[in-house]
Amino acid sequence: MKKNILLLIAFIIISLLGKSQDTIIKVDGNKIPAKVIEIELNSIKYKKLDNIDGPNYNILKTEVWMVKYQNGKSDIFYKKDELITRENGRNYYKGSRISNDSVAKILKVKASNEISQNFNIGFKCKIAGTGLMIVGGFGIISGISLISLSSHDIGLVILLTGAGVAVVGIPLIAFGKSFMKLNIAKYNNYLATAYVPTLNMGFTQNGVGFTLKF
Repeated sequence: MKKNILLLIAFIIISLLGKSQDTIIKVDGNKIPAKVIEIELNSIKYKKLDNIDGPNYNILKTEVWMVKYQNGKSDIFYKKDELITRENGRNYYKGSRISNDSVAKILKVKASNEISQNFNIGFKCKIAGTGLMIVGGFGIISGISLISLSSHDIGLVILLTGAGVAVVGIPLIAFGKSFMKLNIAKYNNYLATAYVPTLNMGFTQNGVGFTLKF
């Protein structure tokens, strides 16, 4: 009898603990049992449920799809299918591969013209760097060929020129790729903050006014 009562008490305690937790659901579907401390501009501060007296942790909103609170309410931080990802130089949106031009249009319509323009700057730098690499590579091959044909001086000049052009192209490509990724990340972060409801209070001629923004 006592054993059954203890089991019942243990079951009730476990059930209550389970209901008292918040759940952070990430974009990839993984769930983090947690106690949410604060929703910040770009991140969510929380404590791990298995170490509630431990340190605070932060997770970027761009990594989080939804937070379910212990009271049954939830916050959706952005529409999951509107995330843009870039892998191996390819862009993906809503499960499909899209062109860089399409990315720029989405950034302009759903985020801002500035983010779209910066993405295009990165793309143009990448193209320019690739072009310099091709021209430089052609110059290196031509220079080696001329040297092998006894045109040593001319071949050496062309070889060194080609190498210099190619070297200039390398950082341009690296900058272009990173700048494209940066502005896609800015778009994803914009989505993370755009869908969080905010309550604003102000004074009007009729008294105090409240505005709920979605």
